[in-house]
Amino acid sequence: MRELRALRLRVLLFAMAASLAFGIAIESAVLGMVALFVGCATWWVTGGGSRRRLPTVMAVVLAVLIVLVSVAVWVSPQGRESPPTLVGIVIMGLGLVRLLTRQTLADERQILLTGGVLIVVAAIESNDLLVGVCVLAACTLAIDAAIRYQIASVALEQAVMADAGRGWFGSSSAAVGASPQYALRRTIVLAVTLSLLIGSLLFIVFPRTPSPNRSLFGLGVSDRSGFVQQVSLTKPRRIELSSEEVMSVEWLGPDDKPAIVPGALRLRGQVLERYDDRSMEWRPRERIQSMSVLSEGGEWTSLAASPVDERVNTFTLRVSMKGEAMGVVFSAWLPIALRSPTAQVFMLDPRTATVRVLDLDSAVDLRTYETRVQPFPAPPALFSVLRPPDAPARVPSFPVRAVVEFADRLLAEADEPLPLSATVLQQAESERWARNLRVARLFADDLASDRYRYTTDLREFLPMEGRDMIDLFLTHYRFGHCEYFASALAALCRAAGVDARVVTGFLVGDQSPRDGVYTVRSSHAHAWVEVRTGRAMWTVVDPTPPASGSRARAERSSWTRSIAWVFTPLEDLWRREVARFDAAAQSSLFARWSARARELIHEGTDAVLTLARGTESSGSIGPTAWTWGGSVVVFCGLSVAIAVLLRRRRRRAKAALGLARRDRARARSALRDGAFYVEALEALSTGGHARTAGSTPRDFQRTVSAQNAAAGEVFERVVDRFYEIRFGARRPDPKRRAADLALVDELRVALAHRR
Repeated sequence: MRELRALRLRVLLFAMAASLAFGIAIESAVLGMVALFVGCATWWVTGGGSRRRLPTVMAVVLAVLIVLVSVAVWVSPQGRESPPTLVGIVIMGLGLVRLLTRQTLADERQILLTGGVLIVVAAIESNDLLVGVCVLAACTLAIDAAIRYQIASVALEQAVMADAGRGWFGSSSAAVGASPQYALRRTIVLAVTLSLLIGSLLFIVFPRTPSPNRSLFGLGVSDRSGFVQQVSLTKPRRIELSSEEVMSVEWLGPDDKPAIVPGALRLRGQVLERYDDRSMEWRPRERIQSMSVLSEGGEWTSLAASPVDERVNTFTLRVSMKGEAMGVVFSAWLPIALRSPTAQVFMLDPRTATVRVLDLDSAVDLRTYETRVQPFPAPPALFSVLRPPDAPARVPSFPVRAVVEFADRLLAEADEPLPLSATVLQQAESERWARNLRVARLFADDLASDRYRYTTDLREFLPMEGRDMIDLFLTHYRFGHCEYFASALAALCRAAGVDARVVTGFLVGDQSPRDGVYTVRSSHAHAWVEVRTGRAMWTVVDPTPPASGSRARAERSSWTRSIAWVFTPLEDLWRREVARFDAAAQSSLFARWSARARELIHEGTDAVLTLARGTESSGSIGPTAWTWGGSVVVFCGLSVAIAVLLRRRRRRAKAALGLARRDRARARSALRDGAFYVEALEALSTGGHARTAGSTPRDFQRTVSAQNAAAGEVFERVVDRFYEIRFGARRPDPKRRAADLALVDELRVALAHRR
């Protein structure tokens, strides 16, 4: 049965697309390849409809094994998977087993249901472009399979299958109207189109409401890498490295020519100085005595309170933002001036030398800006930009007792004095700053040792009641990503009486481009520590293992990552316009549409008014011009009317011949050979014998004979000739076409005689 075989093929393709989407979502090449291999093997083994099937007993055993292994993985603390991932693996395994045992239509329905579950899980787990493409393909195949399922079920119930057609008119199962194959294709295309339109409309009207901690139904377990403005340590989630382009940075030397950064390029975005031990988050200071800086469009605006010598050790960063506006001015240490293409009001934090946009809405237009920096600033430049206190008021401390004890133990092992208040405060400033750097590097070396492991998968990093996450990182789990390493170092430093703070931004690796232009991606987001080594001087101490960036990319750079780099622009567009379509993006979209609509209305109104004024003022065009213009308008109107009438006549003729939408060459020959039949129908309609919808030519001929015997006798010969041409594949020659048209003339005479 051809329809059943076609249904099984569509169901198989749908199951493979759903499995591939799930494999890409969890970035498992093994699952993706297994799904494709098993799918192809099932079609080869079963033949799409042969009797070779997996025995029921073996299928039950395989299903039980899949469930038992999944339960064992869930119970085991070493290999625990997230609930959506585990459910998806079980469903995919059961679906593949069902593919090897399917026999009835009920089996096809079960495979469609399991594939639907995989689609939902894939959408929960990831919002990659490849996942979206696979989901779209799977949904299209699902609609096709659902329609074919209904057709196959009806065909099996009635035991009626369409015969293979002969001749160039197609199937002989329908005397008039569209063929079943075309009707099916048209229904599928219409269903897919309506689904896309309705889905797009719902997507625009009801935008996503992303949460930084949870995904759809709270089941999401993955976060995307990217810049964060506060560090939360309570998310045992997996971080997916994203290749999305955030910005491009051009590093210019003192001569305004491209230069190369010695080492890695660090772009500071946010400085976090306060740790909340209850929420276990690093946050900026709540009370910031910021300084407002008004930047005139296209002019350099100094961030320093007094002039700074820019003749040496001064570089320019030219930043072009690619992603969403964050209201943060990314810059290297130490920014001394900035320039924006439009007038903006910036806020400078004189303690951290970070710059933000005062109005976040205006940051949307701030796609490009420039900052002048001094990587090795002299004391006059530091004190001109920064406003440090004259002397620290107290020795820094950390509120978690377990972390303090851990720091004391490390200091004791290194014979470093403990951070007693009297000892630290009585030290000379130079000795104190040297101690700060020495202690910070001591802790950083311990964190970079083999006792700690860098990973972006924190699903096993589970909170414990009454334990701080930094304490768990240092003493229990000993694995995490850069935010955990930076948090641990900053906490240990403060526990040892050392001023330290967490900085978030971007770190572009040591591999520098030749032209001085750096492409900054979301995967370059990083967190490090700045330790106070002077009244206004802060030194970078990065505790994250040096090779962690490459290891993380190797760890999370699966086969989908390598493919994604090929179409990075498309992926960026997908994430910017689709994956991040929230209420703000919806408002921006509606605002653009409204502005464009108003602009078009104004342009159209102005054009009409201009034309009206010109016509009114030009009374010298004369009657000849008016006559010529009117003739052109009448000619165009008649041409359009004739074209519409001819198109409607052609459509009626194609419908009468059962052509529907076939290729043009066959349609032209069919219209030419069957023109006599179309004219006969028009003649009968004019004579009061209109064919009812759904009646075959032979049924219509009997109806005409009952009403007009003479006309029915002639029309019977017309129908005989029509059947010979359509189903007998007898192409008429020109002489025979003339004889067929003569039958139409006889029919008109018979109809007129009856009158």
